[in-house]
Amino acid sequence: DLQKLAKEYQFSLVTNPSDATVHIDGKLVGRTPLNVTLEEGTKSISVSKAGYQTYTETFVLNRNISKSITLTSMVQNYQLSVITSPSGADIYVNNAYIGRSPLSVTLEGGTKNLRIERSGYETYTENFILDRSISKSITLTPQVKEYRLSVTSSPSNALVYINGTYQGRTPLTLTLREGSYAIRVTADGYEDFSTNVTLASDRQVSATLYAKKARLTIETEPTNASVFVDNVYVGRSPLSVDLDAGRHTIRVEKSGYITDSKDVNLAAGTSSSTKITLIEERPVARITISSDPSNARIFINGKDYGRSNRVVELDPGYYEVVLVLDGYRVSVTYRYFGKGDHNLSFNLSRID
Repeated sequence: DLQKLAKEYQFSLVTNPSDATVHIDGKLVGRTPLNVTLEEGTKSISVSKAGYQTYTETFVLNRNISKSITLTSMVQNYQLSVITSPSGADIYVNNAYIGRSPLSVTLEGGTKNLRIERSGYETYTENFILDRSISKSITLTPQVKEYRLSVTSSPSNALVYINGTYQGRTPLTLTLREGSYAIRVTADGYEDFSTNVTLASDRQVSATLYAKKARLTIETEPTNASVFVDNVYVGRSPLSVDLDAGRHTIRVEKSGYITDSKDVNLAAGTSSSTKITLIEERPVARITISSDPSNARIFINGKDYGRSNRVVELDPGYYEVVLVLDGYRVSVTYRYFGKGDHNLSFNLSRID
């Protein structure tokens, strides 16, 4: 007998999803996508994949055949339990509201999007696969509030530091999270301005900057002199005073010495010194010399001092004072004149 030759045909199979296990006539032939050569005849195919219903079919292979199969998912239900801190949050699964925490619900298995919302807290989102019963415990993050902080200064263009970090120059507006902040405003030649603010709403800080003082040390020779700055008494030398930057007049007075003054120009935030040496006053005897009649010539220790009536200044001591006027007798006195003011009067007698 002549033996009949079996014909062979190509069999191709794709599945959705792929990677499914394929058995033909009870024999494992591979995973999808699949392309095999088989003898002609009646075939029984079985396609299986975890989580999906097994697909079976009997067909006659009498030509090249290509098949495309969509596997049917096996629906399984699982328990989802959600606890939040704080509780009372709204829970959404795949955008569908399912209740408030804490809760426990039964859902079909599969990929899920979990969203949790509560007033005053950041929205929590998570994607997960529900392929078993799951319990979730979630701590919600308090919602961060932001406010505007405006900082101005007089003078402007001052440097602004917040919590020690440079932020810019005034006027300055920043958006910051709710909370407490240390603010420092500084400018060359001015005292720093510092303050603490708590941002629970929009805030404005106005900084008035005051010029730095200049320290001046004043010494005199001799010491213990009265010191005046811009005509204001500030104490006795030696001393140090804090003054505004700029030009100032220093005046020094001491009994028995000639008053002296000088101008100083001070820079803000600096320390400097000045010394004033006083010149001792010459002691003076101030003599007012008058005569009746007047216009008599005055001689003191033989020196002509002009005519009466007049004031003569001399060193303290003994002096001979002579007045001479034509037609009158010469008038002479000899006496001591100390420091200070003196009056000396002469009544002249006519010559007979």
